[in-house]
Amino acid sequence: MIVIDTSALIAILNHEPERAAFYEAIAAADRCLVSAITYQEAGHVLIARRGVNGLYDLEDFLALINAEIVPHDLHLAALALEAFRRYGKASTPMRVSTFAIAQRKRSPRPWMRPCCSRAMISRTPT
Repeated sequence: MIVIDTSALIAILNHEPERAAFYEAIAAADRCLVSAITYQEAGHVLIARRGVNGLYDLEDFLALINAEIVPHDLHLAALALEAFRRYGKASTPMRVSTFAIAQRKRSPRPWMRPCCSRAMISRTPT
């Protein structure tokens, strides 16, 4: 199982150089989770950059990988606030929501690929 961050989705959909690493991680996963907040943020970015077609690309990609959109509830909000308290103001609400899902699903902390300084994907141990 992996939890996909906004930056990873944007990298894939914008054909950025690190997208191959993300494709590999996603293809190897048995489940792909995306926070509802991550979905919203990625949608905002893609609509701003490419109009409604950017949103269609996001929705098509999420359907292709059979992503499960995880609702943001009170428990996730509390986990996200704790992540923000611990890791500081550099963490965005979207990033800490990804962290919260990883914690709830007992996945290791979101990690950064060495080749991908901005984006995170979290996955469960194999």
